[in-house]
Amino acid sequence: MYSEAASSSIRNLKNKKKVGVESPNLDFSSPQSSVEEKKSEGHIIDVVCFKKACHCSWCASCFVKRTVPKITKIMENMNWRAVRFITLTIDREKFENGQEAYETVKELKGIATMIKNLIRVQKLEIKNWLWWIEWHQDGYPHWHLLVETKEGRNGMIGGDLLRQYWGFGAVNESFIHNQGHWWSMTGYYNKHGYFDKNKTADKDSQSNLPEWALEYPKSIRRFGAMRQKKAELYGLDMSEMVEIKYSEKVRERIESEPCEECKQRSVYDVILRRCGSEVLVAVSCECVGLPMLRIKVPYDQFKKDNPDFEYVKGLGMYSRFNWDNLNKFLQFYRNDIRSIIIDDTEIDDFIE
Repeated sequence: MYSEAASSSIRNLKNKKKVGVESPNLDFSSPQSSVEEKKSEGHIIDVVCFKKACHCSWCASCFVKRTVPKITKIMENMNWRAVRFITLTIDREKFENGQEAYETVKELKGIATMIKNLIRVQKLEIKNWLWWIEWHQDGYPHWHLLVETKEGRNGMIGGDLLRQYWGFGAVNESFIHNQGHWWSMTGYYNKHGYFDKNKTADKDSQSNLPEWALEYPKSIRRFGAMRQKKAELYGLDMSEMVEIKYSEKVRERIESEPCEECKQRSVYDVILRRCGSEVLVAVSCECVGLPMLRIKVPYDQFKKDNPDFEYVKGLGMYSRFNWDNLNKFLQFYRNDIRSIIIDDTEIDDFIE
């Protein structure tokens, strides 16, 4: 098993920012001894490999690792006895296609407006709320909404009120039956809840973007929550927040229309295909610190090529090499190495 020192040093490497360079180099942090001296000392090298992730909430893998913990954290702070589970759908006769339906709801701020009307007009006590979006096979969206009101059936909002203030289609409201039911949604019970990775994989049409959205030039939010509750959750004091003032140059860049090349790079189809298309390799040993390498090889193929690597949760694919094995490893991927973090020593000085 890997040492704590190796784990710490590799995590530090993972946190460094990449710097693109045309010809890859290796850096040795201890200038006192040469490469050949280090090779002859017989040191063991810790190697950790992990895929280059897209960090997009619409990526099945990144969603489970990065977005689901945020959603379940908000859900865990709710009182399940007072939560109403609401499904908001779209009337297809009112819209030509799913894109028009989505853009209309987004432009009119459908969910936020409905919540405000329930609070201000109907004087409904709403302590917290959370929504997420899913898709039908024909590309139309629907939303799931959790609203925390009063405990028991007396806290039911009522279909008539929901339909009145939603106005885009049918509405269904239900309550949480018991704690087991709530745990199955939050993922607390045996870590297999509503957002479990295997479940979202089985619900491809609901959890994956439809065809029109893959080329959509704007961001599509996958979930949203009550702003004040999000601030409290992450320890922010709303009373001390100040308005951010940008310089004219920065404001001009923010407000300017992106060029066509930037638009093409930022569409979801490109972003999602980029996830797992490369492998990042962090190398470390007690006597020398090596940079992180970016290897242009798909992550799944990399795992097949290196069956000796063991997956360590929270760290990545892990293995231990001697200098000869590390040399063979880097030689094998020599033509696929694209860039590294630090560039001081040529890779030819390291690879025989």
